[in-house]
Amino acid sequence: MEIKDNELLRQFEIITETGLVAIEYSIQKRKLFLTKFCKNINRDEELYNKFIFNILSIVEEQKLKVVPTHVKFIYLEKTEDIERSCLQS
Repeated sequence: MEIKDNELLRQFEIITETGLVAIEYSIQKRKLFLTKFCKNINRDEELYNKFIFNILSIVEEQKLKVVPTHVKFIYLEKTEDIERSCLQS
């Protein structure tokens, strides 16, 4: 999965067969706020979860803390067994 960090639009993007899927973000004081999940007509939840976890890996490498502010990210954080030091509620 190739994730593009579009810094101009402040979003992580992947291209799927059905189009663009993006997660908008904001960075403040070494914290990454995941603000909006922009999905297309594709309904593949497994793809979305892989996309989110790959973003978490990228953020972990950059030593940023993640603050989930979108319902999808908060739900994922509460339902999945996430053992990542980068998550901050």
